[in-house]
Amino acid sequence: MLLPTGFDQRWEDVASMSSVSIWQDISAWPELEQRNLECDVCVVGAGVVGSTLATFLSRAGKSVVVLEARDVALGASGRNAGFVATLLEPTYHEQVEQFGIAHAREVREISTQTRTILKGFLDDYGVWYEQNGSMIFGIDETEQQELVDEAAALQRDGYPVELFDDDPTGHGFFGAIYEPGDLATQPYWLVTQIMANSGATVIPNCSVWKLEQAADGVVVHGQRATVRATQVCLCTNAYSPAIHPYFKAIVVPTRAQILVTSPVPRFLDVPVSVEAGFQYFRQLPDGRFLVGGQRNRFVDEEVGYNDVETSPGVQCEIERFVACHFPELAGTTVERRWSGILGFTPDHLPLVGQLPDMPDVFFAVGFNGEGMGMGAATAERTAALMLSRTHPGVLSADRLAPAKTRVQ
Repeated sequence: MLLPTGFDQRWEDVASMSSVSIWQDISAWPELEQRNLECDVCVVGAGVVGSTLATFLSRAGKSVVVLEARDVALGASGRNAGFVATLLEPTYHEQVEQFGIAHAREVREISTQTRTILKGFLDDYGVWYEQNGSMIFGIDETEQQELVDEAAALQRDGYPVELFDDDPTGHGFFGAIYEPGDLATQPYWLVTQIMANSGATVIPNCSVWKLEQAADGVVVHGQRATVRATQVCLCTNAYSPAIHPYFKAIVVPTRAQILVTSPVPRFLDVPVSVEAGFQYFRQLPDGRFLVGGQRNRFVDEEVGYNDVETSPGVQCEIERFVACHFPELAGTTVERRWSGILGFTPDHLPLVGQLPDMPDVFFAVGFNGEGMGMGAATAERTAALMLSRTHPGVLSADRLAPAKTRVQ
């Protein structure tokens, strides 16, 4: 595409903006109702992180407006497997080896704090959940040894996990780690209730197409609203590169896929992950079996933003996995297939910070498929950064490019 001579804006900046047509930007059409709002904080994104952040900021006395391109929890927050699990990737012992015990402990603390925060919401808002713990299984003998190393590191540092030498469920896996206290829930129900009780004004169907740093804050231009805020926070996860070019090299959108079978008598009451978290499954109380994963076998195909369909290759691999390990499901039918878009970072940790060219625009993005496991406590740390300039610790985006992302 050719640009006119003298064009004064870099193409990469134009390309980074959300795809909103001039017709959908109703601020240019007085005949259409455009909301013009002012607030202390504008949160962009209404998933589990955006809703939790809005709650913390409202509780701190801030006026909050949330803009969402779809509606609350219609992205990955309402499409995931519903695990609130503290056994993460990279594993605890891998983090110890790479970054030291202090780093590993802090990541673990973020995960356990997320569980505490979400359980509080679940109890307060009457959302269904089970607290039966969670498990990681080994896919082969090599991964079984990884579980031995992981359990040893966790137990050495005082974490009450249990190691099994064999698959305790008898489904052909190689050993297991059991993490007590972890949760499984209905994520859409949970996130919509968090947002409904957040105290924020929520405007759905309002894609943001431009951020404009002003002397006294930021102007957020959306399809159905223009918001003038003292601070902005992007809780846009995989979609962050569509908002600002800063994220293009550090947040990669990747599709994840799930299927659910017809019900059988319940034989599994804990959520399980296997093969370094690439495969995961749980059985719902009504007997339906949920299983997802296999994107590691279709790496290039699964990069992007297409969550309106699933792909035959991934779905066939999920079905093969089910047939191989779960004879109880023989004769069942697939009741539902769906996909969601995850945001991956170079080191598999979320990113919290401020845009280098817009110091009043903060962000909490890049959850690597662990939004339910790390999102709430990440939102808590982001709120502390915005309210009191408390450094977000290991989540700080400084770690990737100190000269460009330094927290101010």
